[in-house]
Order: sequence, then structure tokens, then C-alpha cells
Amino acid sequence: MYPKETVGLIFGIRTPSGYRCSLAIPLQVAHRDYFGVSWDLLHQERVKKAVFSMMGYKFLGIYHSHPGGSTVPSDEDLRALIDNNYCLDIVSGIKKSIKGEKPPWSTSGLGIKGIVQNFEIVIDAFVNEVGKAYQIKIDFPSMDIYNILAEELDISLFDIIDLPDYDLKIAQYKLRKIDYHLMRRKGSYSKQKIDYHFDGVKKILSKYSKKPTMNLRR
Repeated sequence: MYPKETVGLIFGIRTPSGYRCSLAIPLQVAHRDYFGVSWDLLHQERVKKAVFSMMGYKFLGIYHSHPGGSTVPSDEDLRALIDNNYCLDIVSGIKKSIKGEKPPWSTSGLGIKGIVQNFEIVIDAFVNEVGKAYQIKIDFPSMDIYNILAEELDISLFDIIDLPDYDLKIAQYKLRKIDYHLMRRKGSYSKQKIDYHFDGVKKILSKYSKKPTMNLRR
């Protein structure tokens, strides 16, 4: 928990154009400090095996936070990436945001940045290729969708998890469909599907939106 560092495991697949991250699991048993974090590699292996057996996702690497805002990997971060033969390390710089400030999610160099609750988040990704670490571009296909939801309905990514179960299930289904067609980008057909599912998401979420405030708990 902030202001201490945190760490988790990233799962997904490797594609011809890079990596697709489909699942992130925080390591709740990690030993957190203000300037570092450590964890049991045996526990890591157990989580990897469980995720692969249940969901089929491959282990890609780790994510960890840098309280204070910087995403520059430390020497220890780079050694861990190379020595443990991780494919990927996603670094999140976290600092408290200015009260009332809600800028949209946007690109930041090769990474992305935005607001989650009362924290400003900057996210950068680094890969290990043949024993060398370098930064790669993060692609967030649904960025515009989430920004529109925030602007029109005052709903953030974090708010959606508080939806009642039935509406949450439908909203998640439609968001997955949007993500699928955003990745495909197959002309007018994909655009029609994106518009259709996005209208469905807005219809569900508008029931719980009370701009300028937001309260999903009933």
C-alpha cells in the first residue's frame, strides 16, 4: 500500500508485435518497503502454475510501483529483469494528485498516465531481449473509451467494480467485446460493433451516474 512499493505478476501472450497483458495478480505476501519490495520465488512459481492450468495464460513478468512518481528502473530492477529472465517489467510511478484534478488518460512518452482515485499514475514498460533491457511502447486500445465514460458519466475504471453483479457482468462482457474489436480494427464492421457495445455500456452505467458526483453503492 502507498507509500510503500508493491509488486505483482503479469500474464498473457506474446504476439508478433509485442506482448498482450491479459491478467495482473498482486503478490499480497510480498515484503514491502518505502524503497523496495521482495517476494518468495516459490510462491511466484505456484501462482504461475495455477494461472496457466486454469486460464492458459503464460507468465510474462512483473509489475511494481515507485512511490513518488518516477518510472526510471533502478539498477536492482534491471538486474531482476535480466537475472530472473523475465520478459517484461511494468513500472508504475505513483504520487498523490492535486485535489479535484481529473485529467484524461493519455500517452506519456512511450507510456501512459492518468488518475486512479486520488493518485496520479504513470506507467512505463521495459523488456528483456537477449539479456538487454530497453523500454517499449504501451498500447492502451480502450483509452478513448474510458476517457469518454469519465467525461460523460464521471465514472472511472475503479468505479466499475462497485456495480451490482448482474450489471457488472454485462458491462465487463461489452468492454471485452470493445477491446476485441479495437485490437482487430477491421474497418466499418469493427466500428459498428464498438459503437453498439459502447452504447450498451453507457446505458448500464448511466443508471448509476449522478454527475457531478458518482455513487455506485445502493
